[in-house]
Amino acid sequence: MRSIFLLVLTGACVGSAVDDPQFLSEYSIAGYESWFSVDFTGDVPGHGDTFREVYVNPIGRSYPGGGQYPIGTILVKEVFRDAAHTDLSVIEIQRYVGNRNVNAPVDGGWVFTSKKSAADGETYHRTCWECHRQATYGGSFYAFGE
Repeated sequence: MRSIFLLVLTGACVGSAVDDPQFLSEYSIAGYESWFSVDFTGDVPGHGDTFREVYVNPIGRSYPGGGQYPIGTILVKEVFRDAAHTDLSVIEIQRYVGNRNVNAPVDGGWVFTSKKSAADGETYHRTCWECHRQATYGGSFYAFGE
């Protein structure tokens, strides 16, 4: 049963290509590797038994640990198949836009996208909110504030 659940979650996060350069420039992930990051390991729904490094931009670092993240928060999650972080599976991106009118699917104030590598384009994912809506910290499973 658990493997079917993971398969459904993994398959559920499919979407359409991002074709809005203004949205991507306003909520850019350029230089995210220099942002504060936290490593996670283990088996979790939607990602399986993987190694994940999650980066948070400076806006997200101001999150006090309650309520919603500030508008402009960006979380970038690199998902690896190995502990050495050499076998990249996917890069998942969450951008908190609140109730702003953006040219993207918004769920719970978040826009969810992913890409296979740093060089690839992004794809929107509407259904990731099904898991993230259960997160303790306003759509995130971790409070990244200082």
